Amino acid sequence: MIYNHKTGTYTHSQTARNIMLTLITGFPLAKAIEYMIIDALLLADPHMDIAKRVDQPEKYLHLTDAIMLEIEASERPVSSHYPPLIS
Repeated sequence: MIYNHKTGTYTHSQTARNIMLTLITGFPLAKAIEYMIIDALLLADPHMDIAKRVDQPEKYLHLTDAIMLEIEASERPVSSHYPPLIS
């Protein structure tokens, strides 16, 4: 149970978690960052075969947020039309 000082009521922790998640995921800056990450993954996929890793269980196990570091460390340019994907 979580106490809300403004309303003077208690809220169940799962309800409070859902409220916080809605606030965070609905925040415009969070959405913008999410779209930028998706764009980086889509641009890097043809060069790094990221999507193919999903179909191979032994490679899927190692598919984590570290993929962004792999993209950043990659020396292969994605395109001359785009700035560096991650900096």
